[in-house]
Amino acid sequence: MAIAIYGAWAFAWVVYGAFCNGEAQIGAHLVLTLTGIPLSFASWYLPHASMLAIVVAAGLGLLQWALVTAWLSGTPPVVLSSSKEAKSDL
Repeated sequence: MAIAIYGAWAFAWVVYGAFCNGEAQIGAHLVLTLTGIPLSFASWYLPHASMLAIVVAAGLGLLQWALVTAWLSGTPPVVLSSSKEAKSDL
């Protein structure tokens, strides 16, 4: 559920940055970076407020929150074994 909420949040900011320009793109990049701390800081190596940086910040933030919610729920995000009897090491 949290992943869907953050995904909708990130998608809304990406669309806002795509259809508005200038300060809206700066705001979208900054908001997505701040809500996806610390992983989304990697988007600062790209040109600031570009669509590429906004999409990368959104994707990294979504990845981070997917891993955090999986860690908090106790279920691994990836199961390495297809066997039902094998216990997961994650």
